[in-house]
Amino acid sequence: MRNFAVIFSAIFLINGSIAYGNEIASTTSINLPDAMGIALNGAPGMHRISSAKIVLPGELVIGFTGEYFSTDKFFLANDHDHRWVSTALINFTPFDFLSIWNTWVAADNTNDSLTPRHTSYRGNPEIGAILRYKAPHDLDTGLLVSLMMPTSSGGKGFNAKAAKIKTSAIASYKIASFLEVAANLGYVIDNTTKMFHGIVPSQQRFTAGIYGKNVIEYGLGVQGSLAISPDVFTGGFIEFSGTYAAPKSAAINPARATIGAKMRLAKLPFIEMAIGSDVRLAGAPQGDHRVPGIAPWEAFIRFTGNWSLFKNPNTSSLTTAKPCGPNSSCEPGLECRDGYCVKPETDMTIEPEKVPTFKVIGTIIDKSTDKPIKKAQVTVAGFTAEDIKINKKTGKFVLAQIPVDGGLIRIRVEAKDYKPAEETVAKDTANATKQITFSLIPTGANLPAILKGNLIDATTGKPIRGVITINDTQKRIIANKSGAFSVELHAGRYDITITSRGHLTQNKNVLLKAGEVVILNVDMTPKRK
Repeated sequence: MRNFAVIFSAIFLINGSIAYGNEIASTTSINLPDAMGIALNGAPGMHRISSAKIVLPGELVIGFTGEYFSTDKFFLANDHDHRWVSTALINFTPFDFLSIWNTWVAADNTNDSLTPRHTSYRGNPEIGAILRYKAPHDLDTGLLVSLMMPTSSGGKGFNAKAAKIKTSAIASYKIASFLEVAANLGYVIDNTTKMFHGIVPSQQRFTAGIYGKNVIEYGLGVQGSLAISPDVFTGGFIEFSGTYAAPKSAAINPARATIGAKMRLAKLPFIEMAIGSDVRLAGAPQGDHRVPGIAPWEAFIRFTGNWSLFKNPNTSSLTTAKPCGPNSSCEPGLECRDGYCVKPETDMTIEPEKVPTFKVIGTIIDKSTDKPIKKAQVTVAGFTAEDIKINKKTGKFVLAQIPVDGGLIRIRVEAKDYKPAEETVAKDTANATKQITFSLIPTGANLPAILKGNLIDATTGKPIRGVITINDTQKRIIANKSGAFSVELHAGRYDITITSRGHLTQNKNVLLKAGEVVILNVDMTPKRK
Protein backbone atom coordinates (compact mmCIF):
# COMPACT_ATOMS: atom_id res chain seq x y z
CA MET A 1 0.00 0.00 0.00
CA ARG A 2 2.84 2.40 0.86
CA ASN A 3 4.73 1.65 -2.38
CA PHE A 4 1.53 2.17 -4.38
CA ALA A 5 0.96 5.54 -2.69
CA VAL A 6 4.44 6.83 -3.47
CA ILE A 7 4.38 5.57 -7.09
CA PHE A 8 0.89 7.02 -7.73
CA SER A 9 1.81 10.48 -6.44
CA ALA A 10 5.17 10.57 -8.20
CA ILE A 11 3.58 9.67 -11.54
CA PHE A 12 0.88 12.29 -11.04
CA LEU A 13 3.31 15.11 -10.27
CA ILE A 14 5.77 14.06 -13.00
CA ASN A 15 2.97 14.06 -15.57
CA GLY A 16 2.13 17.62 -14.53
CA SER A 17 5.77 18.63 -15.03
CA ILE A 18 5.97 17.01 -18.48
CA ALA A 19 2.77 18.74 -19.54
CA TYR A 20 4.17 22.08 -18.44
CA GLY A 21 7.54 21.60 -20.14
CA ASN A 22 6.31 20.26 -23.48
CA GLU A 23 2.97 22.14 -23.73
CA ILE A 24 1.09 19.05 -24.82
CA ALA A 25 -1.86 20.04 -26.97
CA SER A 26 -4.48 18.38 -24.77
CA THR A 27 -3.23 19.71 -21.41
CA THR A 28 -1.61 22.97 -20.39
CA SER A 29 0.16 23.70 -17.08
CA ILE A 30 -0.99 26.87 -15.30
CA ASN A 31 -0.27 28.80 -12.17
CA LEU A 32 -1.68 27.27 -9.01
CA PRO A 33 -5.16 28.75 -8.43
CA ASP A 34 -5.54 31.62 -6.00
CA ALA A 35 -7.71 29.42 -3.78
CA MET A 36 -5.97 26.04 -3.43
CA GLY A 37 -8.81 24.31 -1.65
CA ILE A 38 -9.28 23.57 2.04
CA ALA A 39 -7.34 21.31 4.38
CA LEU A 40 -8.98 18.96 6.87
CA ASN A 41 -8.58 21.50 9.71
CA GLY A 42 -10.51 24.15 7.76
CA ALA A 43 -7.49 26.26 6.78
CA PRO A 44 -6.41 26.76 3.15
CA GLY A 45 -4.17 23.87 2.10
CA MET A 46 -3.95 20.29 0.81
CA HIS A 47 -5.34 17.66 3.24
CA ARG A 48 -3.44 17.67 6.53
CA ILE A 49 -0.96 20.38 5.49
CA SER A 50 -2.01 24.06 5.68
CA SER A 51 -0.76 26.62 3.18
CA ALA A 52 0.29 30.26 3.57
CA LYS A 53 -0.30 31.05 -0.11
CA ILE A 54 -2.00 34.44 -0.56
CA VAL A 55 -5.74 34.13 -1.28
CA LEU A 56 -7.85 36.80 -2.98
CA PRO A 57 -10.02 38.74 -0.49
CA GLY A 58 -13.68 37.83 -0.34
CA GLU A 59 -13.40 34.09 -0.91
CA LEU A 60 -15.95 31.96 0.95
CA VAL A 61 -15.52 28.18 1.07
CA ILE A 62 -18.07 25.68 2.37
CA GLY A 63 -17.14 22.01 2.37
CA PHE A 64 -17.72 18.50 3.64
CA THR A 65 -15.14 15.72 4.23
CA GLY A 66 -15.75 12.02 4.80
CA GLU A 67 -13.07 9.57 6.08
CA TYR A 68 -13.21 5.79 6.52
CA PHE A 69 -10.98 2.87 7.50
CA SER A 70 -11.53 -0.79 8.39
CA THR A 71 -8.96 -3.35 9.61
CA ASP A 72 -8.36 -6.49 11.68
CA LYS A 73 -5.91 -6.86 14.57
CA PHE A 74 -6.01 -3.18 15.38
CA PHE A 75 -6.12 -3.05 19.19
CA LEU A 76 -6.09 -6.80 19.82
CA ALA A 77 -4.91 -9.85 17.89
CA ASN A 78 -8.46 -11.05 17.21
CA ASP A 79 -10.42 -7.79 16.85
CA HIS A 80 -11.98 -5.96 13.93
CA ASP A 81 -12.23 -2.16 13.92
CA HIS A 82 -13.74 0.40 11.57
CA ARG A 83 -14.38 4.13 11.82
CA TRP A 84 -16.34 6.84 9.99
CA VAL A 85 -15.47 10.52 10.38
CA SER A 86 -17.34 13.41 8.78
CA THR A 87 -16.30 17.06 8.93
CA ALA A 88 -18.27 20.15 7.95
CA LEU A 89 -16.26 23.30 7.43
CA ILE A 90 -16.59 26.94 6.43
CA ASN A 91 -13.71 29.29 5.58
CA PHE A 92 -13.74 33.01 4.76
CA THR A 93 -10.91 35.33 3.64
CA PRO A 94 -11.86 38.96 4.43
CA PHE A 95 -8.35 40.21 3.56
CA ASP A 96 -5.52 38.71 1.53
CA PHE A 97 -3.47 38.37 4.73
CA LEU A 98 -6.20 36.76 6.87
CA SER A 99 -8.41 33.66 6.66
CA ILE A 100 -10.80 32.50 9.38
CA TRP A 101 -12.64 29.18 9.61
CA ASN A 102 -14.85 26.92 11.68
CA THR A 103 -15.20 23.10 11.62
CA TRP A 104 -17.64 20.62 13.18
CA VAL A 105 -16.83 16.90 13.38
CA ALA A 106 -18.77 13.67 13.93
CA ALA A 107 -16.92 10.35 14.44
CA ASP A 108 -18.12 6.79 15.05
CA ASN A 109 -15.78 3.87 15.82
CA THR A 110 -16.78 0.23 16.30
CA ASN A 111 -14.55 -2.58 17.67
CA ASP A 112 -16.08 -6.03 18.08
CA SER A 113 -13.67 -7.13 20.86
CA LEU A 114 -13.56 -4.17 23.24
CA THR A 115 -15.99 -2.70 25.76
CA PRO A 116 -17.60 -0.40 24.94
CA ARG A 117 -17.86 -1.67 21.35
CA HIS A 118 -19.07 1.67 20.02
CA THR A 119 -17.40 5.03 20.74
CA SER A 120 -18.29 8.34 19.15
CA TYR A 121 -18.31 12.11 19.48
CA ARG A 122 -20.29 14.94 17.92
CA GLY A 123 -19.44 18.61 17.52
CA ASN A 124 -16.01 19.50 18.90
CA PRO A 125 -16.17 22.85 17.06
CA GLU A 126 -12.83 24.36 16.13
CA ILE A 127 -12.34 28.00 15.18
CA GLY A 128 -9.10 29.24 13.71
CA ALA A 129 -7.32 31.97 11.81
CA ILE A 130 -4.21 32.24 9.69
CA LEU A 131 -2.23 35.45 9.26
CA ARG A 132 -0.10 35.57 6.11
CA TYR A 133 2.96 37.56 5.06
CA LYS A 134 4.17 37.79 1.47
CA ALA A 135 7.95 37.33 1.54
CA PRO A 136 10.29 37.86 -1.44
CA HIS A 137 11.06 35.21 -4.08
CA ASP A 138 7.67 33.41 -4.18
CA LEU A 139 7.83 32.58 -0.46
CA ASP A 140 4.69 33.03 1.67
CA THR A 141 4.72 32.66 5.44
CA GLY A 142 1.96 32.55 8.01
CA LEU A 143 0.91 31.96 11.60
CA LEU A 144 -2.02 29.65 12.32
CA VAL A 145 -3.93 29.78 15.62
CA SER A 146 -6.96 27.62 16.46
CA LEU A 147 -9.12 26.70 19.44
CA MET A 148 -11.14 23.47 19.71
CA MET A 149 -13.86 23.36 22.39
CA PRO A 150 -14.90 19.72 23.09
CA THR A 151 -18.55 18.76 23.46
CA SER A 152 -20.23 15.67 24.86
CA SER A 153 -20.53 12.48 22.78
CA GLY A 154 -24.00 13.68 21.80
CA GLY A 155 -22.71 17.07 20.69
CA LYS A 156 -24.16 19.04 23.63
CA GLY A 157 -22.47 21.55 25.89
CA PHE A 158 -18.98 23.06 25.73
CA ASN A 159 -16.16 22.17 28.12
CA ALA A 160 -13.75 25.12 28.26
CA LYS A 161 -11.41 23.32 30.69
CA ALA A 162 -10.85 20.58 28.09
CA ALA A 163 -9.99 22.96 25.23
CA LYS A 164 -7.29 22.19 22.68
CA ILE A 165 -5.19 25.16 21.48
CA LYS A 166 -2.89 25.00 18.47
CA THR A 167 -0.33 27.44 17.07
CA SER A 168 1.63 26.66 13.89
CA ALA A 169 4.22 28.39 11.75
CA ILE A 170 3.51 27.89 8.03
CA ALA A 171 5.64 28.44 4.95
CA SER A 172 4.73 27.94 1.27
CA TYR A 173 7.17 28.16 -1.63
CA LYS A 174 6.27 28.22 -5.31
CA ILE A 175 8.89 25.99 -6.98
CA ALA A 176 7.36 26.53 -10.41
CA SER A 177 4.16 27.98 -11.82
CA PHE A 178 2.51 24.56 -11.44
CA LEU A 179 4.26 23.22 -8.30
CA GLU A 180 4.21 24.32 -4.66
CA VAL A 181 5.71 23.00 -1.42
CA ALA A 182 4.33 23.80 2.06
CA ALA A 183 5.73 23.12 5.54
CA ASN A 184 4.03 23.28 8.97
CA LEU A 185 5.48 23.22 12.48
CA GLY A 186 3.18 23.69 15.45
CA TYR A 187 2.61 23.21 19.17
CA VAL A 188 -0.64 21.83 20.60
CA ILE A 189 -1.87 22.35 24.17
CA ASP A 190 -4.23 19.38 24.69
CA ASN A 191 -6.52 19.34 27.74
CA THR A 192 -9.16 17.00 26.27
CA THR A 193 -8.73 14.28 28.94
CA LYS A 194 -10.42 16.67 31.39
CA MET A 195 -13.72 15.70 29.75
CA PHE A 196 -13.45 12.25 31.33
CA HIS A 197 -13.39 10.90 34.87
CA GLY A 198 -10.72 8.25 35.39
CA ILE A 199 -8.82 6.39 32.66
CA VAL A 200 -9.81 7.08 29.06
CA PRO A 201 -10.32 3.83 27.09
CA SER A 202 -7.89 3.21 24.20
CA GLN A 203 -10.70 3.12 21.64
CA GLN A 204 -12.06 6.47 22.87
CA ARG A 205 -8.58 8.00 22.66
CA PHE A 206 -8.30 6.75 19.10
CA THR A 207 -11.79 7.85 18.05
CA ALA A 208 -11.36 11.44 19.24
CA GLY A 209 -7.56 11.73 18.82
CA ILE A 210 -7.01 12.45 22.53
CA TYR A 211 -3.41 12.88 23.69
CA GLY A 212 -4.02 14.48 27.06
CA LYS A 213 -0.59 16.12 26.86
CA ASN A 214 1.08 18.88 24.92
CA VAL A 215 2.58 17.74 21.61
CA ILE A 216 4.49 19.03 18.59
CA GLU A 217 2.97 18.65 15.12
CA TYR A 218 4.92 18.84 11.86
CA GLY A 219 4.28 18.30 8.18
CA LEU A 220 5.61 18.74 4.66
CA GLY A 221 3.56 18.64 1.47
CA VAL A 222 3.93 19.12 -2.29
CA GLN A 223 1.12 19.72 -4.76
CA GLY A 224 1.00 20.19 -8.51
CA SER A 225 -1.61 21.69 -10.83
CA LEU A 226 -2.37 21.41 -14.55
CA ALA A 227 -5.24 22.51 -16.77
CA ILE A 228 -7.05 19.91 -18.86
CA SER A 229 -9.39 22.54 -20.34
CA PRO A 230 -10.06 26.28 -19.88
CA ASP A 231 -12.64 25.51 -17.20
CA VAL A 232 -11.22 22.38 -15.54
CA PHE A 233 -7.92 21.83 -13.79
CA THR A 234 -6.60 19.00 -11.67
CA GLY A 235 -3.58 18.24 -9.50
CA GLY A 236 -1.99 15.73 -7.17
CA PHE A 237 -0.39 16.13 -3.76
CA ILE A 238 1.87 14.18 -1.41
CA GLU A 239 2.16 14.89 2.31
CA PHE A 240 4.23 13.64 5.22
CA SER A 241 2.94 14.62 8.66
CA GLY A 242 3.25 13.49 12.24
CA THR A 243 3.04 14.20 15.95
CA TYR A 244 5.91 14.16 18.45
CA ALA A 245 4.37 13.08 21.75
CA ALA A 246 6.50 10.34 23.31
CA PRO A 247 10.23 11.23 23.43
CA LYS A 248 11.28 7.82 24.80
CA SER A 249 9.42 5.71 22.25
CA ALA A 250 9.71 6.91 18.67
CA ALA A 251 7.58 4.05 17.30
CA ILE A 252 4.55 5.30 19.25
CA ASN A 253 4.68 8.80 17.74
CA PRO A 254 2.12 8.97 14.90
CA ALA A 255 3.54 9.58 11.41
CA ARG A 256 1.75 9.18 8.09
CA ALA A 257 2.08 9.72 4.37
CA THR A 258 -0.88 11.11 2.44
CA ILE A 259 -1.52 10.95 -1.29
CA GLY A 260 -4.38 12.59 -3.09
CA ALA A 261 -5.74 14.33 -6.13
CA LYS A 262 -7.96 17.37 -6.65
CA MET A 263 -10.17 18.50 -9.51
CA ARG A 264 -11.83 21.89 -9.83
CA LEU A 265 -14.38 23.34 -12.19
CA ALA A 266 -13.42 26.98 -12.85
CA LYS A 267 -17.01 28.25 -12.86
CA LEU A 268 -19.01 30.35 -10.42
CA PRO A 269 -19.06 28.96 -7.82
CA PHE A 270 -15.84 26.92 -8.04
CA ILE A 271 -16.61 23.28 -7.28
CA GLU A 272 -13.69 21.18 -6.07
CA MET A 273 -13.37 17.50 -5.22
CA ALA A 274 -10.41 15.97 -3.38
CA ILE A 275 -9.84 12.24 -2.93
CA GLY A 276 -6.97 10.28 -1.42
CA SER A 277 -5.72 8.18 1.45
CA ASP A 278 -3.47 8.28 4.52
CA VAL A 279 -0.87 5.52 5.03
CA ARG A 280 0.57 4.96 8.50
CA LEU A 281 4.35 5.07 8.79
CA ALA A 282 4.47 4.81 12.60
CA GLY A 283 2.15 5.16 15.57
CA ALA A 284 0.02 2.01 15.86
CA PRO A 285 -2.19 1.95 19.01
CA GLN A 286 -0.27 0.63 22.04
CA GLY A 287 -2.86 -0.66 24.49
CA ASP A 288 -3.61 1.92 27.18
CA HIS A 289 -0.70 4.20 26.22
CA ARG A 290 -1.57 7.90 26.37
CA VAL A 291 -0.73 8.37 22.67
CA PRO A 292 -3.93 7.44 20.78
CA GLY A 293 -2.36 5.90 17.68
CA ILE A 294 -3.56 6.17 14.07
CA ALA A 295 -5.19 3.84 11.56
CA PRO A 296 -3.00 1.80 9.15
CA TRP A 297 -4.81 3.54 6.28
CA GLU A 298 -7.72 5.92 5.95
CA ALA A 299 -9.44 6.94 2.73
CA PHE A 300 -11.02 10.38 2.39
CA ILE A 301 -13.13 12.40 -0.01
CA ARG A 302 -13.98 16.09 0.20
CA PHE A 303 -16.34 18.36 -1.73
CA THR A 304 -16.09 22.15 -1.49
CA GLY A 305 -17.80 25.13 -3.08
CA ASN A 306 -15.94 28.43 -3.47
CA TRP A 307 -17.65 31.81 -3.84
CA SER A 308 -15.94 35.19 -4.36
CA LEU A 309 -17.95 37.80 -2.46
CA PHE A 310 -15.76 40.77 -3.43
CA LYS A 311 -15.33 42.01 -6.97
CA ASN A 312 -11.84 41.45 -8.38
CA PRO A 313 -10.86 44.38 -10.66
CA ASN A 314 -8.76 42.08 -12.87
CA THR A 315 -11.77 40.01 -13.97
CA SER A 316 -15.07 40.59 -15.72
CA SER A 317 -17.25 38.96 -13.03
CA LEU A 318 -17.34 38.16 -9.31
CA THR A 319 -15.01 35.19 -9.80
CA THR A 320 -11.27 34.99 -9.24
CA ALA A 321 -9.06 35.21 -12.34
CA LYS A 322 -9.86 32.40 -14.78
CA PRO A 323 -6.89 30.09 -15.55
CA CYS A 324 -5.59 29.91 -19.14
CA GLY A 325 -2.65 28.76 -21.20
CA PRO A 326 -1.20 28.75 -24.73
CA ASN A 327 -3.92 26.36 -25.88
CA SER A 328 -6.88 27.94 -24.04
CA SER A 329 -8.46 31.28 -24.82
CA CYS A 330 -9.93 34.04 -22.66
CA GLU A 331 -13.19 35.93 -22.92
CA PRO A 332 -13.35 39.02 -25.18
CA GLY A 333 -11.61 42.00 -23.58
CA LEU A 334 -9.23 39.80 -21.54
CA GLU A 335 -5.84 38.34 -22.35
CA CYS A 336 -3.79 35.46 -20.95
CA ARG A 337 -0.88 36.63 -18.83
CA ASP A 338 1.04 34.52 -16.29
CA GLY A 339 -1.55 31.75 -16.54
CA TYR A 340 -4.65 33.91 -15.88
CA CYS A 341 -7.18 35.90 -17.91
CA VAL A 342 -6.81 39.59 -16.97
CA LYS A 343 -7.66 43.02 -18.34
CA PRO A 344 -4.76 44.52 -20.29
CA GLU A 345 -5.25 48.02 -18.87
CA THR A 346 -4.98 46.79 -15.29
CA ASP A 347 -2.20 44.27 -15.83
CA MET A 348 0.04 46.15 -18.32
CA THR A 349 0.40 49.52 -16.58
CA ILE A 350 3.84 50.98 -17.31
CA GLU A 351 5.40 52.37 -14.16
CA PRO A 352 6.97 55.81 -14.60
CA GLU A 353 10.69 56.19 -14.12
CA LYS A 354 11.48 56.84 -10.48
CA VAL A 355 12.91 60.30 -9.77
CA PRO A 356 15.34 60.71 -6.82
CA THR A 357 13.67 62.64 -3.99
CA PHE A 358 14.25 63.87 -0.45
CA LYS A 359 11.88 64.98 2.31
CA VAL A 360 11.48 67.72 4.91
CA ILE A 361 10.26 67.13 8.48
CA GLY A 362 9.19 70.28 10.29
CA THR A 363 8.10 71.33 13.77
CA ILE A 364 5.98 74.41 14.56
CA ILE A 365 6.36 75.91 18.07
CA ASP A 366 5.43 79.01 20.05
CA LYS A 367 8.57 81.16 20.33
CA SER A 368 7.64 82.42 23.79
CA THR A 369 6.88 79.02 25.34
CA ASP A 370 8.63 76.51 23.04
CA LYS A 371 5.40 74.51 23.03
CA PRO A 372 3.93 73.04 19.80
CA ILE A 373 1.29 75.12 18.03
CA LYS A 374 -1.88 73.21 17.21
CA LYS A 375 -3.91 73.67 14.02
CA ALA A 376 -1.17 75.42 12.05
CA GLN A 377 -1.32 75.54 8.26
CA VAL A 378 1.61 74.77 5.96
CA THR A 379 1.76 75.75 2.27
CA VAL A 380 4.52 75.06 -0.23
CA ALA A 381 4.65 76.51 -3.74
CA GLY A 382 4.28 73.75 -6.34
CA PHE A 383 2.77 71.23 -3.90
CA THR A 384 -0.84 70.46 -3.05
CA ALA A 385 -2.36 70.09 0.41
CA GLU A 386 -2.39 66.30 -0.09
CA ASP A 387 1.41 66.35 -0.46
CA ILE A 388 1.86 67.83 3.02
CA LYS A 389 1.05 65.60 6.00
CA ILE A 390 0.32 67.71 9.10
CA ASN A 391 -0.30 66.48 12.64
CA LYS A 392 -2.35 69.32 14.09
CA LYS A 393 -2.01 67.96 17.61
CA THR A 394 1.79 67.83 17.75
CA GLY A 395 2.62 70.70 15.39
CA LYS A 396 4.71 68.44 13.13
CA PHE A 397 4.54 68.13 9.36
CA VAL A 398 6.18 66.06 6.62
CA LEU A 399 6.75 67.06 3.01
CA ALA A 400 8.00 64.05 1.06
CA GLN A 401 8.80 63.24 -2.57
CA ILE A 402 10.69 66.50 -3.24
CA PRO A 403 12.78 66.08 -6.43
CA VAL A 404 16.49 66.59 -5.78
CA ASP A 405 16.79 68.66 -8.97
CA GLY A 406 13.77 70.85 -8.21
CA GLY A 407 15.73 73.89 -7.01
CA LEU A 408 14.70 75.99 -3.98
CA ILE A 409 11.35 75.49 -2.27
CA ARG A 410 9.63 78.04 -0.03
CA ILE A 411 7.66 76.82 2.98
CA ARG A 412 5.13 79.16 4.65
CA VAL A 413 3.58 78.47 8.06
CA GLU A 414 0.54 80.28 9.46
CA ALA A 415 -1.49 79.98 12.66
CA LYS A 416 -4.19 82.07 14.30
CA ASP A 417 -2.85 84.76 16.69
CA TYR A 418 0.71 84.27 15.40
CA LYS A 419 2.84 86.09 12.89
CA PRO A 420 3.37 83.93 9.76
CA ALA A 421 6.86 82.64 8.98
CA GLU A 422 8.61 81.51 5.82
CA GLU A 423 11.70 79.41 5.20
CA THR A 424 13.59 78.62 2.00
CA VAL A 425 14.92 75.07 1.68
CA ALA A 426 17.68 74.17 -0.77
CA LYS A 427 17.67 70.86 -2.65
CA ASP A 428 19.34 67.87 -1.03
CA THR A 429 20.68 64.44 -1.98
CA ALA A 430 18.45 61.47 -2.79
CA ASN A 431 16.66 59.89 0.20
CA ALA A 432 17.95 62.61 2.55
CA THR A 433 15.83 64.12 5.34
CA LYS A 434 15.95 67.80 6.31
CA GLN A 435 14.86 68.90 9.79
CA ILE A 436 13.41 72.40 10.17
CA THR A 437 11.76 74.27 13.08
CA PHE A 438 9.38 77.23 12.78
CA SER A 439 9.21 79.43 15.91
CA LEU A 440 6.14 81.63 15.52
CA ILE A 441 5.85 84.95 17.39
CA PRO A 442 2.50 85.44 19.17
CA THR A 443 0.32 88.43 18.37
CA GLY A 444 -2.61 89.99 20.23
CA ALA A 445 -3.99 87.96 23.08
CA ASN A 446 -1.20 85.42 22.77
CA LEU A 447 1.57 87.90 23.67
CA PRO A 448 3.12 86.99 27.00
CA ALA A 449 3.21 89.32 29.99
CA ILE A 450 6.41 89.97 31.94
CA LEU A 451 6.59 90.11 35.72
CA LYS A 452 9.84 91.52 37.09
CA GLY A 453 11.12 93.26 40.18
CA ASN A 454 13.50 93.24 43.15
CA LEU A 455 13.55 91.89 46.71
CA ILE A 456 14.79 94.41 49.33
CA ASP A 457 15.42 94.12 53.06
CA ALA A 458 12.87 96.52 54.62
CA THR A 459 15.29 97.49 57.42
CA THR A 460 18.60 97.96 55.59
CA GLY A 461 17.28 98.72 52.09
CA LYS A 462 19.80 96.25 50.64
CA PRO A 463 18.89 93.65 47.96
CA ILE A 464 18.42 90.07 49.19
CA ARG A 465 18.06 86.65 47.66
CA GLY A 466 14.70 84.88 47.67
CA VAL A 467 12.19 82.64 45.89
CA ILE A 468 9.06 83.82 44.06
CA THR A 469 6.46 81.03 43.63
CA ILE A 470 3.60 81.39 41.12
CA ASN A 471 1.00 79.38 43.03
CA ASP A 472 -1.31 78.77 40.05
CA THR A 473 1.45 77.16 38.00
CA GLN A 474 3.84 76.04 40.80
CA LYS A 475 6.58 77.85 38.86
CA ARG A 476 9.51 78.96 41.09
CA ILE A 477 11.75 81.93 40.22
CA ILE A 478 14.99 82.62 42.07
CA ALA A 479 15.93 86.21 42.85
CA ASN A 480 19.67 86.66 42.35
CA LYS A 481 22.15 88.27 44.76
CA SER A 482 21.05 91.66 43.44
CA GLY A 483 17.49 90.76 44.45
CA ALA A 484 16.31 90.90 40.81
CA PHE A 485 13.89 88.43 39.20
CA SER A 486 11.94 88.21 35.91
CA VAL A 487 9.46 85.73 34.41
CA GLU A 488 7.19 85.51 31.33
CA LEU A 489 3.59 84.45 31.97
CA HIS A 490 0.34 84.26 30.04
CA ALA A 491 -2.12 87.09 30.64
CA GLY A 492 -4.23 86.56 33.77
CA ARG A 493 -4.45 87.04 37.55
CA TYR A 494 -1.93 85.19 39.73
CA ASP A 495 -1.39 84.53 43.44
CA ILE A 496 2.30 84.88 44.27
CA THR A 497 4.25 83.84 47.39
CA ILE A 498 7.64 85.43 48.16
CA THR A 499 10.05 83.84 50.63
CA SER A 500 13.55 84.72 51.80
CA ARG A 501 15.65 83.20 54.54
CA GLY A 502 15.38 85.19 57.77
CA HIS A 503 12.40 87.20 56.50
CA LEU A 504 8.64 86.94 56.84
CA THR A 505 6.76 85.33 53.94
CA GLN A 506 4.63 87.64 51.81
CA ASN A 507 1.66 86.90 49.51
CA LYS A 508 0.74 89.08 46.54
CA ASN A 509 -2.00 89.07 43.91
CA VAL A 510 -1.15 90.58 40.52
CA LEU A 511 -3.05 91.09 37.27
CA LEU A 512 -1.04 90.62 34.07
CA LYS A 513 -2.23 91.84 30.67
CA ALA A 514 -1.01 90.55 27.30
CA GLY A 515 2.23 92.30 26.24
CA GLU A 516 2.42 94.23 29.55
CA VAL A 517 5.49 94.50 31.81
CA VAL A 518 4.57 94.62 35.52
CA ILE A 519 7.15 95.77 38.07
CA LEU A 520 6.84 94.18 41.52
CA ASN A 521 9.36 95.41 44.11
CA VAL A 522 8.90 93.73 47.49
CA ASP A 523 10.19 94.98 50.87
CA MET A 524 10.87 91.90 52.98
CA THR A 525 10.51 92.35 56.77
CA PRO A 526 13.17 90.55 58.85
CA LYS A 527 11.97 88.03 61.42
CA ARG A 528 12.31 89.00 65.09
CA LYS A 529 15.19 87.29 66.87
